[in-house]
Amino acid sequence: MCFKEGCCTWKGYNWAIVLDVFNHLGGRLTTRGIVKLIRAIIPLVYHFRATFTELRHHPKTSIEGTNLIVFGDQMEDTKSHLQALLRTEHDALLASFINNSYSAIRAELFSGPSYAVDTACSSSLAAIHVACNVLWRNEADTMIVGGTNIITNPDFTAGLDKGHFLSRTGNCKTFDDEADGYCRGEGVGTVILKRLEDAILDGDNIKGVIANVCTNHSAESESITRPHLKAQRDIFTKVLDGLDPSHVSYVEMHGTGTQVGDATEMGSVLESIALNHGRHLRSDKHLVHVGSVKANVGHGEAAAGVTSLQRCQSDVLRIYNTAARNPYGRETGSSRGKSRDAKPSVIFAFTGQGGSYVGTGRDLYLNNSSFKTNIDRYNQIALNQGFSSFLPIIQDSNGDISSFDAITTQLAILGLQVALTKLWISWGVTPSAVVGHSLGHYAALVVGGVISKADALFVVGIRAQQLQEGCKPATHGMLAVRASSSSLALYLDGTGVEVACINGPQDTIFSSVRAAIELLHARLASDNIRGIMLDVPYAFHSSQVDGVLERFRAATSGIQFHSPQIPVLCGQIRKVVRKGEIFGSDHLVDHFRQSVDFVAAIEAAQTEKLVTNNTIFVEIGHNSTVTAMLLATLGNKCRAFPSLKKNQSNWSTMTAVLEALYMAGDSIRWDEYHRDFARKYTVIELPQYQWDLKSYWLQHVNDWSLRKGDGPEIRHIGRPSMLSTTIHSVLREDPVLVERPARPTTSIVIQQSTIAAAAAPSSTILFLFPDGSGSASSYTSLAQVSQNVTLIGLICPYRRDPAAMTISLTSLITSYVAEIRRRQPKGPYSLGGWSSGGIYAYRASQMLLDVGSEVRDLVLVDSPPPNEGLERLPERFYRHCAEVGIFAQIGGGGVADVMEEKMARKEPPGWLVPHFNATIDLLSTYHAEPLHSPRGMAMPKVSPCWAGQCALDGVRYAKLEHEEGDGEGIRFLSEQRTDFGSGKGAELIRGVECNVEVIRDWDHFNMMCSGHLGSLL
Repeated sequence: MCFKEGCCTWKGYNWAIVLDVFNHLGGRLTTRGIVKLIRAIIPLVYHFRATFTELRHHPKTSIEGTNLIVFGDQMEDTKSHLQALLRTEHDALLASFINNSYSAIRAELFSGPSYAVDTACSSSLAAIHVACNVLWRNEADTMIVGGTNIITNPDFTAGLDKGHFLSRTGNCKTFDDEADGYCRGEGVGTVILKRLEDAILDGDNIKGVIANVCTNHSAESESITRPHLKAQRDIFTKVLDGLDPSHVSYVEMHGTGTQVGDATEMGSVLESIALNHGRHLRSDKHLVHVGSVKANVGHGEAAAGVTSLQRCQSDVLRIYNTAARNPYGRETGSSRGKSRDAKPSVIFAFTGQGGSYVGTGRDLYLNNSSFKTNIDRYNQIALNQGFSSFLPIIQDSNGDISSFDAITTQLAILGLQVALTKLWISWGVTPSAVVGHSLGHYAALVVGGVISKADALFVVGIRAQQLQEGCKPATHGMLAVRASSSSLALYLDGTGVEVACINGPQDTIFSSVRAAIELLHARLASDNIRGIMLDVPYAFHSSQVDGVLERFRAATSGIQFHSPQIPVLCGQIRKVVRKGEIFGSDHLVDHFRQSVDFVAAIEAAQTEKLVTNNTIFVEIGHNSTVTAMLLATLGNKCRAFPSLKKNQSNWSTMTAVLEALYMAGDSIRWDEYHRDFARKYTVIELPQYQWDLKSYWLQHVNDWSLRKGDGPEIRHIGRPSMLSTTIHSVLREDPVLVERPARPTTSIVIQQSTIAAAAAPSSTILFLFPDGSGSASSYTSLAQVSQNVTLIGLICPYRRDPAAMTISLTSLITSYVAEIRRRQPKGPYSLGGWSSGGIYAYRASQMLLDVGSEVRDLVLVDSPPPNEGLERLPERFYRHCAEVGIFAQIGGGGVADVMEEKMARKEPPGWLVPHFNATIDLLSTYHAEPLHSPRGMAMPKVSPCWAGQCALDGVRYAKLEHEEGDGEGIRFLSEQRTDFGSGKGAELIRGVECNVEVIRDWDHFNMMCSGHLGSLL
């Protein structure tokens, strides 16, 4: 800041705000917008974030809703500075920022209305007054109230000095006989206001309570800048509203450090609060203290009121001392996005029946309401099916598990596993696949969406019942041996001993009649091979169960099987069963009788990239048996954790798993975790977010001083003003200024390159745009494209809220491109999409080329040509797709909440068809232009990929009959394909390298499973 020599004589200042830095990661502003905005409200944006961090609001509290209002205020200093800049730049953005209302609008993080309050030095207190009244009238649930004062222009300060407002000797000397004026101070302050009952209910970090708020004006004062004793006394009396003044122990004064102002304020306090007469006379033991924060930070002007409020509610904060200082301080830290790893994939592994005990899950049953509700529900289902209650195994504190029959014990294990799954999912831990060992396979089928909970309870109960009725206990046995099955093959010849389970590379379970098992045990012991006889009444997965298989088949013949919603790792068939595949009707019988190869199931998942170095296994059950199997199979790099352990607190075991998942990058719903203890936990102070700042600044050019006298009037020239012309020109050239920006896009990694970047510098990231469903789920069934290709699926930000997708195509594509640049800051880029996703990919390619970014590949998978726009499909098309099962697997809800009615599964999610229509509406007016590179960049290789078969011709799905008036969209999906060239899109890619591929035996809806995509790159 520069002053002309001799223009002012003040010496004190409190300027501390850095204005030339901004965190632009994920922002919606261009660099040009930041430079114009930065001096106006950037500090307010930062302070909003810091305030929310300190509040530590929960994701599902009242702050999440749209019923939220932001009040911000700003003094004229910055406005005058921006006006000066405007005189030299004639900039449209700058012109908009001159209005003080933009401080609240630009800083607002929510969708509620925004207001800016400007009442000079009382601005932020006036904003608090309005906010409190809005809350008391129930017009909003949460209020963000802020004040900011930024000093960027010397003119205003020089004027105050000439008027003798400013101290010549330093800071504000509040209540000092030598007070000679105030010192200007910069400041930003924000507070979050809520109704007290809401804040308590939400568990917020409450700093203080506002009992009443009032405001008035000193109309009878000699000057607008001087307080009036009667006006201040009256407002004190009004705000007390009958409260005994002796209850007030501290008053935060305005206290600017002026002789007249301080004396008037003190007089009003003496006449209303610190009374020296009457029934409210204070004793020496009940003094009232007065003070002013301005003696420390100066006069914050527009931010003065909120600064005083914050001083009152946080006057003395406890300082937490540490035994050893962290060497990695905040100054050397980095933003969270750069320090956290990618979100891990989680696989639920379900325990078998060994090692069960009384009291399993008891802590959770007694202290978690949702877990108890689910256990009670499953127990009631078992009772309705004619089985005994298994609650004593869960809720009793001690007892002998052998006193319970196999039916009750196994039902308790299944009920516990399904209830644990529901609990994990409610805490935000969602499985990407499931695997079960022996009895645990039934829980895996439930969570995978294959059978219902009721059916699983019936299968487990009737299986144990028939085993108990049809087999004699203790006639057969099981032997666990620390060796591979192949290494022991010679010992089995002619013995009748069978392999029951392969639990690990060196962990095998054998079954047979007890005499044969004991003989095998003795032979192995003689050769120093360790074996342990298992304490079980029956030999599972052996010939002992042969006599009950047909009865079991008949009893379970009515069980309904569905295609898995997530992959199911099956040890009995030694493979991964995915969406679109169905377990056979004999599966339950086969699983009852045949051996279980747990190692083969895990190895199959590794081959299909379901199990990677970023996978975490959570064992669902009563002990850590499967955890040990996983560690033995996958080695020390495997991350596996049990949900429960015997003789350990359920909470301590599960909390340790949550900690590991959170540190690995998973999103945990801590509010759900604490739901039943909402009144018992304490919020702690944490460091603020570490911004990733970059410097922006706008240098003044030429001479921006005001000129004396009248200049030529623009109306005499006969043309619009230069400012008006410039604004309209920029608005025409830059549609982003008038278009509403789209919500931020998210994305998921569908396939990860298996070759390190250093070893494969030519590795490619292929970004796949969402189809009409808005989801990336269509690409999750793709076979491995290539070892050096990473597939990233983009997810429409309006997937679950298609009614809000009223933005332009340019705005939506801009959001997609921003996510692409976040994932891959520099080109060359590879883009693609199936169906309407291909049109998005085409438009994004042109947008990247327009700004000079190289696009190497454009993969269009059975995408309609975007030449003439799309048209809406008739409602009968969507009904037909639902009836034939095309929509059955799209947009499913919670993994464990699989619909148990077969007909209900045919109905698509409520948002699906509206999202298809919203997508078509968005693309209906898009008439693509030929692909071109205005900056001389190399053109991308375009790879159209067509499905060779008709989708709805009656072969795979029922035929969709044509009706009069059907347009191109229906014909594209229901007519036999004959032209497999570039089609109507040929005119869009003239002169561009084109590689057309036809997948002959696949149609539009199943071609994503074909495995042909890799050849297009």
